[in-house]
Order: sequence, then C-alpha cells, then structure tokens
Amino acid sequence: MQKIITDVKIDKVVFKGYGLGHSYDKTVFVHKALPGMTVDVIVHKETRSIIQGSVDKYHDSFDPICSSYITCGGCDWLPADYDNQIQWKSGILSEFYNELLYIPVDVKQSESIYHYRNKTIYPLGTQNGKPVAGMFGKRSHKIVTHSTCKLQPEIFDRITDTFLEYLNATKGEIYNEKNAKGIFRFIGFRYSEYEKKVLVFIVVRKKKIPFTKQLVRMLTSEFPEIKGIILNINRNDGNTILGDEEKLIFGYPDFFEELDSLKFNVNYKAFFQVNKQQAEKMIQYAKSFLNKQDRIIDAYCGAGTFGLCAADSVEYVLGLEENEDAVKNAVENAEFNNICNADFIACKVENEIESRISKHNINTLIFDPPRKGLDTNFISESIMNNINKIIYVSCNPSTQKRDVDLLTGIGFKLKSLTGFDLFPHTYHIESVAILEK
Repeated sequence: MQKIITDVKIDKVVFKGYGLGHSYDKTVFVHKALPGMTVDVIVHKETRSIIQGSVDKYHDSFDPICSSYITCGGCDWLPADYDNQIQWKSGILSEFYNELLYIPVDVKQSESIYHYRNKTIYPLGTQNGKPVAGMFGKRSHKIVTHSTCKLQPEIFDRITDTFLEYLNATKGEIYNEKNAKGIFRFIGFRYSEYEKKVLVFIVVRKKKIPFTKQLVRMLTSEFPEIKGIILNINRNDGNTILGDEEKLIFGYPDFFEELDSLKFNVNYKAFFQVNKQQAEKMIQYAKSFLNKQDRIIDAYCGAGTFGLCAADSVEYVLGLEENEDAVKNAVENAEFNNICNADFIACKVENEIESRISKHNINTLIFDPPRKGLDTNFISESIMNNINKIIYVSCNPSTQKRDVDLLTGIGFKLKSLTGFDLFPHTYHIESVAILEK
C-alpha cells in the first residue's frame, strides 16, 4: 500500500523542477508542485531526512493549461506565471554557483513561450488495442496522450494524428519493449522556421513497412509543409531511439534554417538548438567575448552552428563532432556561407582534442557537451596549457558546475555566467560560462 503524507506546503522549486516542502523533520521533493501550493504526496522514496514523491491531491484550484499536464512528463511548470519561472531558474543557477558568484545569475527570457520547440520525438504504443503517441509520464514509460502540446508546433500533432490513422488502418505492429516484438517505435519531427517545412522521421525495426506509398500519399497530400519522410531503422532491443540505418521514402533528409544571419543545412539526426531565437541570443552573447586573435576549437559542434557563427569574429575555427552526418552538414554549411577559416573533423572529441590544440595553435575552446558534461580526463593542466579562454555552454548546471570547479582548480577564473531560457515551462536551463586565465 502506498504511503501518503498530507498537507505539504510548497515553499520553493529546486533543480530538476521539484517543489520543495517539509513534513515534520523531513524535506519533501514533489514533482509538479509549485510554490504556494498545498498538496498530499504519494511517497516514492524515503530516507531519514528526505522524501521524494508525486502529488496525490492538490488542495488549491489552478488552471493546468493542458488537460494532460498532471500526468505528462513533457513540462514541469506550465500553469506558472512566466516571470516566476525566470526567477526560479535564476535562483537555481545562483545556488549552484554561490561560491564563485556573489550576485544573482541573469536568465534571458524566451521571446516565444509556447510552440517554441523545433524538434520532438513521440514514443508509440497501444492503449485499449489502438495505436497511440505522446510523451512518457514522469518516472515511467507509460505514454500520456494529448490533443495539442503547448511546447511545439501544432502541425506535429496533426501529422501524428494522420500517422496513427495509417497505423490503425494497416494494423501496423507497435514495438513492445518487453518482448522486443513489433515494427513501429517512434515518430519524430524537425521544423524549419526559415523554410516553414517539416521533416518527419519514423523509427522502425526493419526497412519494409506495410503500404509505404499510401503512407507517403496520406501525409504529403494533407500536409504540403512536409519536406521529407525518413525511415530510421533501429534493430536493437531496448529504448535507444535512433538507429544507424535509414531509408528515405519521400523528399529530403535535411532542411535549411537561418541562425545569426547564416543559413544552415541540418540533417534530421544532427544536433541543433530547439529554440532558434534563444540560440541566436546565446551565440551573440558568446561572440561578445571573442576577438580576431582567437583560434577556436568548437567541441561537440553538431552542424557547426556556434563555430560558424563565431567565424567572422576570430582567426580560425576547428569543429570536432562524433556524428558524421552533422560534420557533413557543417562542411556544407561553411561552403554555403562562404566561410573559409573553419574546418570540421568527424571524431570522438575526447580522443582528438589534445593533439588538435597543439597542431592548430588553439587558444580558445567552445564546449557544448551532452548532459553528462565533459570527460574529466582532458580537464588537465597539460591539455589546457595553451588555452586562455573557454566558452562553456551547458543544458545541465550540475555537470557544468562540476567541470567549472575543475577548471578553476587549474588556473581559470569564472568571468561571467548567464542563463538562457530555451525551454519555457520546464526546469531545464541553458547556461553559458565564460572562463579566462
């Protein structure tokens, strides 16, 4: 039987979006509970001093904005005033960096707070014998459906509805994680604001799916905005999303997007910031710390966005990226924008960065690593000996702060830290740290 604690008053929100309250002598962390609310809490984990849980009952009435908000894992703070969300994110960043900074961290607001995401991926499943798509619920792999998600373009949901009609009509087999049977796993989207076009990618277990031509006809006749439809083949068991094989069944696998006055060709698999307007603000902020003497490595460069946007401000840019499709895009993007002082290499960043710093006389690093942060093995005095400036972009303040501590331990100083709200209504924070010797 689940344990429930009652009448927990939420005082503040903390990292990962939890509301924080107290019950007797224990601190309580509750998902989807906002400051000022009083809630009853289902206990999921309990220690001597901490309780983690979810809401069993709200004592206050509020407008959830979306009917799926309570159970969906897609957003955390949707009912909250946006100005309050910015204050919370500033507070969270400031708490992480309170030993290094003595003023609150500024977090730049997003111009768009709804339908701002240019990418999403929906898992597919079945409910009551019917195919469904949606977001996973918090702490589960249960799919929570919705009519229209507030975070991404409405066309994503309309295309999904038509795709579900196809699955239902053709009795398409949905992949089952538990027994590793079935064909259809995910449907994903990329949107180009510049072209007003959509890429649709469908993750499947094998190259052949039933009635492919009919699917293409259904989608493209109803949605002329579709530029390409790709089957991404993932034959592996488990919950990894994308596979290494693909089959183009309509149009193109790439789109063009404009960023900081440059045009970028972006593959459906390549990394590209999900909030274009905020990404431009972030790039302009980073560029303000660069000068014509800088020779840069743009590590984890994706399709080359940061490095290429910085190219007119520096002497030389070298982009390092493991994803070969993204590197191909980056090379094409340099040529397309007539940028001659940038090169890109497909490689594992951790294996190449030390030799490349020496070979190319690099003095500045731009890092935009995955959520796990940097490989701590190359945060060393020998590797960083010739580096005098680091621009560290992160979507995870916890690992960024860990790495900043290591960098300050070998001679760097944190000159500036600014947050950018790329993800309104979620707890996620993008932050840019500037470190110099």
